[in-house]
Amino acid sequence: MLISELSAYLRERRRACLDDMVLRLDSSPDAVKAMLALLERKHKVREVAGPGSSCGGSHRCGSGQTAVYEWVADGGADA
Repeated sequence: MLISELSAYLRERRRACLDDMVLRLDSSPDAVKAMLALLERKHKVREVAGPGSSCGGSHRCGSGQTAVYEWVADGGADA
Protein backbone atom coordinates (compact mmCIF):
# COMPACT_ATOMS: atom_id res chain seq x y z
CA MET A 1 0.00 0.00 0.00
CA LEU A 2 1.27 3.42 -0.88
CA ILE A 3 0.98 6.59 1.13
CA SER A 4 -0.52 8.21 -1.97
CA GLU A 5 -3.50 5.85 -1.68
CA LEU A 6 -4.05 6.91 1.91
CA SER A 7 -3.73 10.58 0.95
CA ALA A 8 -6.22 10.19 -1.88
CA TYR A 9 -8.69 8.38 0.37
CA LEU A 10 -8.56 11.10 3.02
CA ARG A 11 -8.74 13.91 0.45
CA GLU A 12 -11.86 12.33 -1.00
CA ARG A 13 -13.58 11.62 2.31
CA ARG A 14 -12.17 14.63 4.21
CA ARG A 15 -12.46 12.64 7.46
CA ALA A 16 -12.13 8.93 8.25
CA CYS A 17 -11.52 6.68 11.19
CA LEU A 18 -8.56 4.37 11.49
CA ASP A 19 -10.72 1.25 11.14
CA ASP A 20 -12.14 2.49 7.83
CA MET A 21 -8.68 3.26 6.45
CA VAL A 22 -7.35 -0.14 7.52
CA LEU A 23 -10.25 -1.92 5.79
CA ARG A 24 -10.25 0.26 2.69
CA LEU A 25 -6.51 -0.03 2.15
CA ASP A 26 -6.26 -3.69 3.21
CA SER A 27 -3.41 -2.93 5.55
CA SER A 28 -2.48 -3.36 9.19
CA PRO A 29 -3.39 -0.73 11.77
CA ASP A 30 0.31 -0.21 12.56
CA ALA A 31 1.16 0.45 8.91
CA VAL A 32 -1.69 2.95 8.53
CA LYS A 33 -0.74 4.67 11.81
CA ALA A 34 2.86 5.03 10.60
CA MET A 35 1.71 6.65 7.36
CA LEU A 36 -0.71 8.91 9.25
CA ALA A 37 2.14 9.98 11.53
CA LEU A 38 4.19 10.96 8.48
CA LEU A 39 1.26 12.89 7.01
CA GLU A 40 0.73 14.60 10.37
CA ARG A 41 4.38 15.71 10.47
CA LYS A 42 3.89 17.16 6.98
CA HIS A 43 0.74 18.98 8.19
CA LYS A 44 -1.50 17.20 5.71
CA VAL A 45 -3.71 15.39 8.23
CA ARG A 46 -4.59 15.78 11.88
CA GLU A 47 -6.19 13.58 14.44
CA VAL A 48 -9.47 15.29 15.23
CA ALA A 49 -10.77 12.85 17.78
CA GLY A 50 -9.59 9.90 19.73
CA PRO A 51 -11.34 6.63 20.41
CA GLY A 52 -15.01 7.06 21.21
CA SER A 53 -15.68 9.66 18.51
CA SER A 54 -17.57 9.50 15.24
CA CYS A 55 -16.24 10.32 11.79
CA GLY A 56 -19.71 11.26 10.64
CA GLY A 57 -20.31 8.57 8.08
CA SER A 58 -19.25 5.09 9.03
CA HIS A 59 -20.95 2.72 11.37
CA ARG A 60 -17.55 1.22 12.20
CA CYS A 61 -16.33 4.58 13.49
CA GLY A 62 -19.06 4.66 16.08
CA SER A 63 -17.59 1.61 17.77
CA GLY A 64 -15.64 3.80 20.19
CA GLN A 65 -12.40 1.94 19.50
CA THR A 66 -10.74 4.03 16.82
CA ALA A 67 -9.23 7.45 16.18
CA VAL A 68 -10.60 9.85 13.57
CA TYR A 69 -8.34 11.75 11.15
CA GLU A 70 -9.05 14.71 8.88
CA TRP A 71 -7.34 15.90 5.69
CA VAL A 72 -6.15 19.49 6.21
CA ALA A 73 -3.60 20.11 3.44
CA ASP A 74 -4.27 22.75 0.84
CA GLY A 75 -4.42 21.73 -2.77
CA GLY A 76 -4.24 18.20 -4.06
CA ALA A 77 -0.56 17.32 -3.73
CA ASP A 78 0.36 13.92 -2.36
CA ALA A 79 2.80 13.37 0.46
